[in-house]
Amino acid sequence: GGMVRLTDGVGKYANGQKTSGSLFVGGRFERWDFMLGAAKSENEFYRIGSRISDHALMNDAHAINLHFNDARPILNKVQLDAISLHDNCRYYQVKGRNFTGGTNCAFNREQAKWLKEAAKKPLPGTQKQTESQMLRLRHYLNDAYDQRLELFAASGSASYETDQEPYVQVPLAANPSDPGDKYHTDRDAYWGDSPFSVRAELESRVIGLKYSGAFSKWINPEVQLYHEEQDRKQRWTSIYYKGMDMHYFVDVGSNGLKLSNASHFEAALAGALRLDVGLELRKTDKKVDDLIDSTYQALYVQNPPAKPMVFDPDSRVKSTGFSLALSTEGKGPWQASAGVGIQRQRLDVLNPTFETGNVKQGGTLCGRDCHYSILSVAYRDKNSPLYLVNTVINPDTGNYYTNPEARAKALADAAILGAEEDAKHLFDPSLKAIGVRRIEGKQKHHWDLKSANFALQYTHPGSGLTTYGSVGYGERAPTSNEMYMFGEMYKGHFGSNPDLKPEKNLSLQLGMNYRRSNWFAARDALDVGIGLYRNRIRNYMLYGQRLRNDEAIDLTWKGKEHTSGNTTVNDVEPFIRQGVELNLGYQQPRFYVRGNLTLPIRHDNKICYWQSPTGRNYYKTTDTTTGATVLIPFEGKGEKICASSWNWAEAGAIEPIRGSLTAALTPLGGKLELGGTLHYRDKQRAAYWYDKSTNTYEPLDLQNQQKYSKEGVPSKDKFIELNLWPRVIKLDLFVSYRVSDQLRASLYLANVTDRMDATLTAWGYSFYPGRTLTATLEYRF
Repeated sequence: GGMVRLTDGVGKYANGQKTSGSLFVGGRFERWDFMLGAAKSENEFYRIGSRISDHALMNDAHAINLHFNDARPILNKVQLDAISLHDNCRYYQVKGRNFTGGTNCAFNREQAKWLKEAAKKPLPGTQKQTESQMLRLRHYLNDAYDQRLELFAASGSASYETDQEPYVQVPLAANPSDPGDKYHTDRDAYWGDSPFSVRAELESRVIGLKYSGAFSKWINPEVQLYHEEQDRKQRWTSIYYKGMDMHYFVDVGSNGLKLSNASHFEAALAGALRLDVGLELRKTDKKVDDLIDSTYQALYVQNPPAKPMVFDPDSRVKSTGFSLALSTEGKGPWQASAGVGIQRQRLDVLNPTFETGNVKQGGTLCGRDCHYSILSVAYRDKNSPLYLVNTVINPDTGNYYTNPEARAKALADAAILGAEEDAKHLFDPSLKAIGVRRIEGKQKHHWDLKSANFALQYTHPGSGLTTYGSVGYGERAPTSNEMYMFGEMYKGHFGSNPDLKPEKNLSLQLGMNYRRSNWFAARDALDVGIGLYRNRIRNYMLYGQRLRNDEAIDLTWKGKEHTSGNTTVNDVEPFIRQGVELNLGYQQPRFYVRGNLTLPIRHDNKICYWQSPTGRNYYKTTDTTTGATVLIPFEGKGEKICASSWNWAEAGAIEPIRGSLTAALTPLGGKLELGGTLHYRDKQRAAYWYDKSTNTYEPLDLQNQQKYSKEGVPSKDKFIELNLWPRVIKLDLFVSYRVSDQLRASLYLANVTDRMDATLTAWGYSFYPGRTLTATLEYRF
């Protein structure tokens, strides 16, 4: 069969929607069948919703990520944002040991007015275009073993903008004494025409060839070869070097082989069973072309140019996976399944550059009794001293040693200290001091990733009641980007962490479903369900901080929280998401009702990580008698640091209550469908870890916190709530009519009341469309 589908926006409420649709054509012959399809969707800038109460914006929103710019061309422009005005701040400049303070200020009355005025115009950066194509071709041998070959190919592309930081342009009141003043006008506020955003282009392709056959109950093999490609391009304008375009292009290609077999057999107690065995071999190559701010600075700003750090290195991943699954196949009341798997993953990072410390082992470095500066001369071992003439000074004359003199002194001291442990390579000899060094060259990693699952279901005969439960365990290895990225990306500066561990996710689901037919009327059906979910992720990879390996910090920091300062991807303590889901459905020939509700069970996740995850760090101090530098190895992992991620709005999000209810009339034998859907999302909030010790260094900062924080500055470490966006209720209406079995026409009016809705991102907002009408014509043949 096939289908032709066309959609188009109608009238002034089209809201940027352009003609979109899909086409599928298929057919079946004696030994062949095929399916060919294509789809396209496109919209221009859309308007966001403009209806929202001032009270909600002035109490339950986070205004810091939306700026209001004065229209006058003053240097850097005057930002009329909530930080500068100090209005409506729930908390002001409280800290949580991260770069982003917990300033949570809502809109003031004027800003609320300006935002709603701007919302009446299309928002730049909200356009999107997608295309996709697919082909599936099967050939049947029509033999006794049901052997077949299948070719599948698909491609897709998308173009859109993301990480957007919109701003509102605020016109000034008209100046009657100067009619030619172009900066003063009485018109409404409007969107700025060049908000910060990342322009993204994504292309993907996949092609696979599969063979399958059924030779007996025990032997039913399947063999699949596949090739996948993904090409992602991202572009943005630098905020440090005005007008310069940055880019980040990633090209990923994979080749793989899957082998599997399904066996069917009977067991005395369990009945019919199925055993699946699988093996997968996969090789993935990633190539990166990027120009970020730190790269641009090294190449074009520094004089002479410097060799830049690699933000995202090229890499190669080879993996071998094996899986085993056993499940029931009968129709009895008990159904169960269980499976285990292991994947050996080998990662070669081809061209990384990252920073690490310079200390090689603990010990004592030469003090005032040396004949040269120990900061310039280090020993690789007792027979191979290194020396740097231009910094080796004769303590008697104050002049530099000549090359032969410096060598003689180095050899003499090596002979004296050669038998002592502290004369070994205490720090890297290529640098002049205990500091930071750059590592370059291929890095190798490997992991054995394990997975397991078990599910059990019981349906009480004749009751319509089914209870179920499942538990699953899986592991995810870090990527080369997560471990080795270094430099500025968009608006953040990131450092490397080559010691990341795999994430370990333990998931649990428990639930009950009830189904009954002919309950209230003939041919009706009732479905009710309740489910509990819980995910607990160990080594959750989030942004944090750490000390570099082999780095030395001053002994005065012992017992205190201290890091190298760069934001890195780090392994944090277990991260938990949990909640209850409710589902309801009732249907009869003339109407139906469907609803769902998600009730998250709140768990405030601390973002805690070790100061020295590997324990390869040192304290340094100076011996007051000899002047020698003493390096003391860490005991364990150092201090445990609990902070708020710089991306606290997402990492610390308190999951809101969400739900929807759909009801529709279906008269005329179901040909006409007329109904609506009500969407509900509760207030968006985030849990921010407040650390009192970080808020007492500057008296003025503390005074400002106390002055502008309406909730009051906490007196101890605790989670505080930051409001992000008000609760939202949206209504959709729809109508469709089936003219015949082949032809169907429909209208869908989304967000009827034009409610303003948004989700907060690290630096900006993602605003959702306002009122949008879509018409659809569908023909099947």
